[in-house]
Amino acid sequence: MSDQRTMWMNLVDFLGETLGSTFEAVLFDLQKNEMPAVYHRNANQVSIGAMRGLVEQALDSGWVRRQGYCANRAMPVEYSQMLKASVFFIPGEGEEDPPAAALCIAAHSSMFLRLLNFASDMNRFDARDLDDAALEESAPPRKEAPTLDLIEQILAREYLDPAQIDADDRVDVMVDLYDAGFFELKGAVAKAAEVLGISQKSVYRYLAKIKQARN
Repeated sequence: MSDQRTMWMNLVDFLGETLGSTFEAVLFDLQKNEMPAVYHRNANQVSIGAMRGLVEQALDSGWVRRQGYCANRAMPVEYSQMLKASVFFIPGEGEEDPPAAALCIAAHSSMFLRLLNFASDMNRFDARDLDDAALEESAPPRKEAPTLDLIEQILAREYLDPAQIDADDRVDVMVDLYDAGFFELKGAVAKAAEVLGISQKSVYRYLAKIKQARN
């Protein structure tokens, strides 16, 4: 790590300057206890702690370690509604050596989600603005299929901070996700648990109550 540290620090500087202040770049030394952040740009202790947790999870995943990176993982933090982070492992000197370092890059995604929702709202047309002939000929609007990013879009739309969301807001989010078909997707329960900061068992309990109320 020491021989290559200057090169990787220069890369962190380049990323910080090129990507801008909405991105954070942190270099972790994996050869030392507690994986200290040896260099960073645009980050603070809160986000560094969150990214260190993501690196630890990636190290525990055999699949991630084999491919050498994990990308586009959502992380709620205190001062921002959402970060999307990616981790890239820097190999050791030998082929069998464990990774020497980890480079983590995180983007503040909340503002982009809000902009996306704003642009979507601006491009919606009210049927009352169309003439009768156009209404008769137009096909019914196609309902877009939900994706796992839907939960983040809902949080951004409602200006909710996952780190501070209360029980009532959590119920509202779960109901919106249920109605949108979010939980028909593979991995939806795990995604909801991760973003809302609750266990998967809690997600299943919410779903059971929603289903009971709808029957």
